[in-house]
Amino acid sequence: MNFSPKRIASFVITFAIALLPLIAFLQRQAIFDYWQLRNYTASSQIVSLAERTTMTDEARRLFYVYHAELQEKDAFNDSCSITEKSIILGCYVDGQGIYIYNVTDVRLSGVQEVTAAHEVLHAAYERLNDKEQTRINALTSQVIDGLKNQRILDSVQAYRERDSNIVPNELHSIIGTEVRDIPAELETYYSRYFSDRKVVVSYSEGYEKAFTEREQKAEQLIEQIDATKQDIDERNAALARVKEELAQEVNSLESQRANADPGPFNARVRAYNANVQTYNGQVQQVLGLIEKHNSLINEYNLVVLEENELIKAIDSRPETIQQQ
Repeated sequence: MNFSPKRIASFVITFAIALLPLIAFLQRQAIFDYWQLRNYTASSQIVSLAERTTMTDEARRLFYVYHAELQEKDAFNDSCSITEKSIILGCYVDGQGIYIYNVTDVRLSGVQEVTAAHEVLHAAYERLNDKEQTRINALTSQVIDGLKNQRILDSVQAYRERDSNIVPNELHSIIGTEVRDIPAELETYYSRYFSDRKVVVSYSEGYEKAFTEREQKAEQLIEQIDATKQDIDERNAALARVKEELAQEVNSLESQRANADPGPFNARVRAYNANVQTYNGQVQQVLGLIEKHNSLINEYNLVVLEENELIKAIDSRPETIQQQ
């Protein structure tokens, strides 16, 4: 059967048109990325975050594809409509964007960087094929099983209790940004996204230290406050006994003053006065301890206030209003 060039061309065009849906399906991610990046220019803040976290071209592309934004409280709560009770610093909304809470407290320097890296890893995980996800899940599970950092373990447990299905994805982001020592195979994998992943981990360790130092200081102060209070109570109990003995002695001296032999009586008076002097010295020591106790309480309150300020600085949740 002979086909004219015109018929052949028509057939080729028809076949190509028929293949378009398949091509579009296979290239849907590339098409989505192209559409997202067209006419897009990342803000200087977002570019700086990408640079400070050592994002590779692959990670930076994801960061920009999802139009990463630093947002203030109200906008952030609108973007990250999450109902969980824990504090949220960022979120990745599939097919929509990456949103980072704009924490500006200088004592928490690094929290924006860690959040940015954490969320871009969520986007990266979503793009792994099933085989690669299975491989990475096995590696991250191995890391978490041997981890001793209780804060991270508690965080993972909270995710597990909320929805165990999200744990592998969360582990992928948590381990990538917060765990310094990981297997070489996993380190090689993360190098796809960060040229120096440990820079991100250092940011995490830095802002975590702001909390742990204050928590440890508060615990130390509580121990000192309790020990000082116990010392005060024990000394006060001893002083009460001495005071009672001195009262009995002065009553005895007063009752015998008129008829007592002057020599022995005066010796008793001198002994009494010496005991009173010792007692008064011990009272001053207790007063010093009370002053120390109050000072420790004030210091503790300041540490707790600072800790609460740090928590408030990263807490984007709306505040309730008291009824009248």
